Amino acid sequence: MPFVRCPTIADADAAHQRVVATQADALFLFFGSEDPVSGASWCPDCVTADPVLRATIAAQAPGLTVYECPVGARSAWKGVMDHPYRVHP
Repeated sequence: MPFVRCPTIADADAAHQRVVATQADALFLFFGSEDPVSGASWCPDCVTADPVLRATIAAQAPGLTVYECPVGARSAWKGVMDHPYRVHP
């Protein structure tokens, strides 16, 4: 199960276009970016869900490509309704 990091919105858009063009099986996983000091996501729900998601995907869909898309700092995401990942392209 390959995990591909899409560090920017442009990277995620390009990956999405490739997936659509090739009709590949993929999951785009959006999560709170890691804190540079602790290395953990600022999102406690993301921290809880991550190992469960990884274990489930490994067991149930090992060929699935997972694109990891960090949404940015908490201040860039929480309550920001026009964040690019929250609006329809």
